Amino acid sequence: MKTNKTTLAKVKRQVIKAYTEATRNLNFKASGAVTIDEAVKIMTEALDVSHEAMEGYNNFSPQLFRSLPEGTKITLAREGSVCAYIKPPRGIILQEAKLIRAMMIDEWSKESDGTYRIWFD
Repeated sequence: MKTNKTTLAKVKRQVIKAYTEATRNLNFKASGAVTIDEAVKIMTEALDVSHEAMEGYNNFSPQLFRSLPEGTKITLAREGSVCAYIKPPRGIILQEAKLIRAMMIDEWSKESDGTYRIWFD
């Protein structure tokens, strides 16, 4: 399910501002969650990387979000480096070790509400 246009536009503005050199914010979390496709598009623009390539920032590439199960909601963040909070669809159990390897995640933790924090160096 797509994110409503108002929330999507707000999150996009927030993320691009946090990742732009002149206005960067190293302690940032977007105000709303977006879909996998939306997160890929936003981060591709925020990092100014090729949409099709596995280019990115340090160990992170926006395309890595495509490793997540369909229906996962992503709250984009920046905590010194690229960070995201992911919430899989109800009833989906993430295979943590497999995703950590596939996505090249440097830090992984599970929050009490079932959201996972993933961080890339």
